[in-house]
Amino acid sequence: MCGIAGFIPSKAISQDKSAEIIGAMNGRLHHRGPDSGGHWICAETGLVLGHRRLAIVELSPLGAQPMLSPCGRFSLVFNGEIYNFKELRAELELMGVSFLGHSDTEVLLHGFMRWGFAATLEKAVGMFALAFYDQQSGELSLARDRFGEKPLYYGVQQGAFLFASELSALRVTPFFSGDLCRQAIADYLVYNRVNAPRSIYQNIFKLCPGHFIVVNTRAPAALPEQRSYWSVAQAYQQAQRQPVASRQEAIAGVDHLLQQAVRQQMIADVPLGAFLSGGIDSSLVVAAMQYQASKPVKTFSIGFSEPEFNEAEHAARVAEHLGCEHTELYVDANDALALVPEMASVYDEPFADSSQLPTYLVCQMARQHVTVALSGDGGDELFAGYSRYQGIGQRWQAIQRMPAAVRKITAGLMGGAAKVTGSGRFRVRQAWLNSPSLLSLYEDSIYPRQMLDLLQHPETSQAPLIDLADDMTAMQLYDITSYMVDDILVKVDRASMAHSLETRIPLLDHRLAEYALSIPNQFNVEGGVGKQVLRQLLYRYVPQEMVDRPKRGFAVPIAQWLRGPLLPWAQTLINTPDPYLKQAMVEQLWRSHQSGQDRSRSLWTILMFRDWYQKVACGGEFAVPAA
Repeated sequence: MCGIAGFIPSKAISQDKSAEIIGAMNGRLHHRGPDSGGHWICAETGLVLGHRRLAIVELSPLGAQPMLSPCGRFSLVFNGEIYNFKELRAELELMGVSFLGHSDTEVLLHGFMRWGFAATLEKAVGMFALAFYDQQSGELSLARDRFGEKPLYYGVQQGAFLFASELSALRVTPFFSGDLCRQAIADYLVYNRVNAPRSIYQNIFKLCPGHFIVVNTRAPAALPEQRSYWSVAQAYQQAQRQPVASRQEAIAGVDHLLQQAVRQQMIADVPLGAFLSGGIDSSLVVAAMQYQASKPVKTFSIGFSEPEFNEAEHAARVAEHLGCEHTELYVDANDALALVPEMASVYDEPFADSSQLPTYLVCQMARQHVTVALSGDGGDELFAGYSRYQGIGQRWQAIQRMPAAVRKITAGLMGGAAKVTGSGRFRVRQAWLNSPSLLSLYEDSIYPRQMLDLLQHPETSQAPLIDLADDMTAMQLYDITSYMVDDILVKVDRASMAHSLETRIPLLDHRLAEYALSIPNQFNVEGGVGKQVLRQLLYRYVPQEMVDRPKRGFAVPIAQWLRGPLLPWAQTLINTPDPYLKQAMVEQLWRSHQSGQDRSRSLWTILMFRDWYQKVACGGEFAVPAA
């Protein structure tokens, strides 16, 4: 796991200046790759490639980057892991390719040279963000893995093309302007995150999962369009041509593919372990690891002092049953208070999923024992694990049964009640009744669009909706392409890489994910309970009563903490206006929460934005340099 960065200046600058700039960019990415770093400069075009390395496979200098081809024509910087690199290497060796070392980076480089860029991406199984340069054509190609496990930002600033694993590396260049994107702020208020392809900054973008771009280094200001080499929607459509015939067939297929994914993802030349919450997904991943391991798997979990939020005891029982070497850490509000000031720098742009706190802490704890940790993320989206799918599906069916005229009249009454009472509940119900599709209803049901009322300058959030049939699968695919990519995977990547910990996610092996998309919903859902395929598979390893319990998620008692130990920190931010949010409404939400109503979700969104705005946008410790 590593960090990558680079730029193409708008006009010629000295190699010394280029080296100074890339040195600063690499410095911001040191946490992603503390083992070594390097850069390469193209004398002809001025392109600069930078890299920070966290050595996982091939620990010798033969795995160092930037990596150049033997002929000197091609250059590569790569962040991630290619899990099937041994198979790809064998295929290339049959074609006459000789290798100097044993890294997956070298396999990728020769793959791009022999098979072409897009064809190699399609062959690769893994997580990655990379930049590949062909000096002969003058083309710089950037790519991101299918699900977006690894981040990649890019854009044009003052005529220069920039890219990096994190925004902090872009901010230290003399080209960066730092103007905020108002549309991104609107999206953030609704979703608690900035959805791809936007970033919080104008003219800086996230490369979308499963996409690549090709930049002409001789005309760097001409921003290219993103091109897709893989998409969830296309994979789903393909999978539907050959659906799984039974639940037992699905269980057997998932078992085979999960074991394959876990086996390949356990390859590392450094200590390896896993996160374990005691839930279905993480327990299944750990069970598959322990099944293949020759010694106890190291597992890690976080617990809370508040009993209603604590799942550590369940994780400990699962670990004991499987024979793991288990470590746990209990968290209270004081731990959170000490951690909160770091979040702005860790997440690099506004991010308000409160489970970022325990995720950061479990990564910090794991890094004291291992360098790589496997995670159970992805199971809820791929195997219909969220109970909201059933609830909102039933709501949609009820709305559809209403005659159009009745629906219109009722929506009008709800709108009138909202104006008279000022209650957001009536406005939400009005939105439900006016929803033109199931996905629109899903959006309105789980994302608080009334947060847009906080904006000083009105904007509408833009939902990343996909064009699919109105059924449960549409909600799953929507979550895969938005919530999972821009929330869950961002949370895990930033929290782990802040501690130089590599995380791997076996359930997101695209071969397993594509198979999961071929499983009909009736095999995943029974009696209103999802993930039946994963559950039945897990029961082969762990007693059913040990893991069958209501899903809690990685919830955090933010509501209580904002009335207790976090109150002084929060009060300071609440009383510090910013130019984007209406101060009177912010204070009203705060008073409402302190009087006993739960406004913690809205307040956490505001607090995370203001903390980031003060520390980053306004130029504190993470100030944007002058151009």
